[in-house]
Amino acid sequence: MVQISRLFLMLLLWLLPILSARSQETNIFAMLSPNLRQFLDNHTGAAQILNQVIREAFPKKSVLVYYFYSTGEPNAYHWYSENSVIAIAVREEQQPLDEFLCLTYETLNTENEDSYLEIFKRVKLGTITKEEFVREILKNEYNCTRRLQVLIGDLKLQKREISKSTIYNRMDACPNTFEDYLTKARKAATPKLNPIKYYEMEYEHLRNSTQPTDVNQ
Repeated sequence: MVQISRLFLMLLLWLLPILSARSQETNIFAMLSPNLRQFLDNHTGAAQILNQVIREAFPKKSVLVYYFYSTGEPNAYHWYSENSVIAIAVREEQQPLDEFLCLTYETLNTENEDSYLEIFKRVKLGTITKEEFVREILKNEYNCTRRLQVLIGDLKLQKREISKSTIYNRMDACPNTFEDYLTKARKAATPKLNPIKYYEMEYEHLRNSTQPTDVNQ
């Protein structure tokens, strides 16, 4: 009986992380829009990718997925709350493929929490310039985009889905180096979509405020 009890305990300890991870995935999928859930049902490869990044990003944290309405950017963003909770907000009424890409990208980007907190701390201490701040934030975003490129490289998508997507082609055309990415971001900037200008404003906000900052796509 003692041996059986020990075996059962060892099995339970081995299963707990797996059951916890699956529970986390189930909870997240329940928060997704009907269109995205249907997309994942139709694309098992995409569902596997999302499962993978969720397991890697949230082994010991809870995540909440929110939806918001907007006619423009951002398509998604995330922020870090207290009690080990991470919130991801996704814009409504996007194409399912775009919604999948936004959620997966932001999930990857949450793994940069320590990096972002260190950057924000340096802003408060005055040990990082505005230009350095923008570069460090964009470098994190660039690395996430490159990771997502690799993940979706073999994803089977219909031409119709790709043609309707506003994000897939943007990610697919991501340059191979960060410097080229930065140059492209400067050239592609518009009055409504200018990540460099946005993060310059965030730098000033952080310098003059004690409130936490959202990390936007």
